[in-house]
Amino acid sequence: METLARKALFTVVENNLPRGYLPSKIQDTVDYVKEWMLRVDKDPFQLVNVPNEIKTYEMCLKTVSVCGLALQFVPDNLITPEICMTAILGNQYALEHTPRRLKSYEMSLAAVSRGGYVFEFVPNELKTPDLCEIAVDLNPYAFLQVPDELRTPEICLAAVSKYDYGFMLEFIPDELKTIEICQ
Repeated sequence: METLARKALFTVVENNLPRGYLPSKIQDTVDYVKEWMLRVDKDPFQLVNVPNEIKTYEMCLKTVSVCGLALQFVPDNLITPEICMTAILGNQYALEHTPRRLKSYEMSLAAVSRGGYVFEFVPNELKTPDLCEIAVDLNPYAFLQVPDELRTPEICLAAVSKYDYGFMLEFIPDELKTIEICQ
């Protein structure tokens, strides 16, 4: 669908204008678009079934604000940092579906703070000592995703002691094992 015709179609649909404002070849599309908009309003997971050419930024933003995991059904041309952050704030696992090019420290922090289980979806270049500490504090298994250069005695201690996860000791590098960590 041509961009101008698409804009006209959505202006008519969103403002409930008469079809006469549209070129005749797309007038029949109005009911089709309205039907999909109603379906998505009732059930955000319907976004997966909406044809990409009628998905709008507003429709996708509204959907991910209700269900963050719906981010995986947003077309690439509509994905923005705002949509990704909205999705992550709704469900930390949306970080997995956030394109790498859009991931930021703020998004990673928001996701990891809601559950260290998503730490594996944070690119290494965005991992900081603070972010690693938060992730391991919430989920000792996150230690396995901490880059070697960011493994500190404090993070190692958190991995083995917080939940009595002594078996994590086998993953602690020998040079970081201290009496405190090994007790």
